[in-house]
Amino acid sequence: MMEMALLQKVQEQELMPPPASSAIPTARCSQGAASFAQERIWLDEMIHHDPLISPAMHNFVLPLVIKHGSMSIERIRSTIVAVLKQHDILRTAIYFDEN
Repeated sequence: MMEMALLQKVQEQELMPPPASSAIPTARCSQGAASFAQERIWLDEMIHHDPLISPAMHNFVLPLVIKHGSMSIERIRSTIVAVLKQHDILRTAIYFDEN
């Protein structure tokens, strides 16, 4: 009963945030040595996932069930963009060279 009241309130008042801009600001690029933990993760990935056999080693299956209503791809996209804007670490890329 309480869930239905909350759902109705959300629908009536449009409590959902407006869609975020698709542009994600990026920080300055800098180079540095990988930490020991980063090197260990990289080594573990190389040992357990051969990139020649399985190039998509960073795919994750996230189960999702929509019991009522419909799913808005635009709201999901804007939510992901909002999270990425707030957390710089999620926009971090690490590239390893021969050293």
